[in-house]
Amino acid sequence: MNNSTRLVQISIGLTILLALAALEDFLCLHDIFRDYVSPSALDYLGVTPSEPLPEWTSTSLEWTSLTVSYWLRVGIICLNIVVLMKLKSRLKPADGADPSG
Repeated sequence: MNNSTRLVQISIGLTILLALAALEDFLCLHDIFRDYVSPSALDYLGVTPSEPLPEWTSTSLEWTSLTVSYWLRVGIICLNIVVLMKLKSRLKPADGADPSG
């Protein structure tokens, strides 16, 4: 297997990771939409709960997961750009083709 083929496989793998991160973001946002209760919104509306809100209504795990996913996606995109630039530099232009693009 040559290096160009390996770079293509790496790029495909990174793209699959991006798709999985997007799916995970959707699932987190779905949970936040269904479960999140904002104490500041309740204060603004003048609503006082009769009991303290359960911890799960803050959806802190989902918010943390979204933050980690965001930075993971930024890193994967940067890696994918590097991989694609290396791949482009290894491709040889066809005869008579413009090498700049």
